[in-house]
Amino acid sequence: VSVRGVPFDFRKAPNEFKELYQKMKALIEETYRINNNTRVILLAHSMGNPTSLYFYNQMSQAWKDKYLEAHISLAGVWVGAIKPLRLFASGDSLGVVFVKPIKVREEQRSMPSSAWLMPSDKAWGPDEILVMQPERNYTVNDYKQFFQDINYMDGWYMRQDTVNLIRDLTPPGIKVHCLHGINVKTPGVLMYDKSSWFDSQPKIIPDNGDGTVNVRSLRACLNWQKQQKQPIYHKEFPGVDHMTLLKDAGVIQYLKQVLVGS
Repeated sequence: VSVRGVPFDFRKAPNEFKELYQKMKALIEETYRINNNTRVILLAHSMGNPTSLYFYNQMSQAWKDKYLEAHISLAGVWVGAIKPLRLFASGDSLGVVFVKPIKVREEQRSMPSSAWLMPSDKAWGPDEILVMQPERNYTVNDYKQFFQDINYMDGWYMRQDTVNLIRDLTPPGIKVHCLHGINVKTPGVLMYDKSSWFDSQPKIIPDNGDGTVNVRSLRACLNWQKQQKQPIYHKEFPGVDHMTLLKDAGVIQYLKQVLVGS
């Protein structure tokens, strides 16, 4: 058996994954053993990448050197994205046309992962506007006020619980292949123009990215090139969005080359 999976509850953040990580460690060790002591390559998409980074940061370098060959990141959300702010404020149908965003807002707000994946102050500056509404604007330094104004302080508490989990973006200590789309319109600033602003849908000032994750977050893996001895390989796929990346022919060819050398 050479292909195995680690499903997880995407609603949660890594500080809730103690049992999952124990099982993940055991699965990696078992996979190594039953494949003639061959080091394991982990492949993750989107939130699976920062979730994996948290795991790597908990493991010793000796363990990683023995059991892990590389990590392949597809569309990694390394330092957050603008999109979770919309989930909290007004809900997001996520492209499902018959779903009203306001109807799913309560469920989306309840997810600690939404708070965890908000834009990081390591990548967005203190003067960069993330959300605009008639009365005020919000930056990375205004999250508490943001949650007060949308009447959802539980979001602030979830943010406090999760903000530092990978905030420093500590290098994983293994070889990384960082693949992602680019040049797809991605939410950059959310503009609400009604007095009941968080019950309406925003206009979007676009940013570069993959349609879901902003390019500065996708490229944050490049920070590790000067921070660890293990190589960081990086490849961008113009015009390929967050989900299409999973079936893009160029991506599949890259994966074949890394995984089986063909």
